[in-house]
Amino acid sequence: MQTALSAAFDAENEAVRVSAEGVSGGHTRFTGTLEYMPTLFGLGLRSTVFGIPLPPLTHAVSIAVDCYKPGVLL
Repeated sequence: MQTALSAAFDAENEAVRVSAEGVSGGHTRFTGTLEYMPTLFGLGLRSTVFGIPLPPLTHAVSIAVDCYKPGVLL
């Protein structure tokens, strides 16, 4: 999944992370996070303004899956 998302979001100002964590009852939670740093007409913007760091915009989505029952989403 990490490879497919990285190929779809391959610009210099985009980053993708995928993580998996165990949840009780045999369920696994997968979380995908997209980080985006805005640009000005393709030029990079400053990472700080007046000494204050500007964090990237992030969007995260989680889904829990029952690994013992194929096709069951929670």
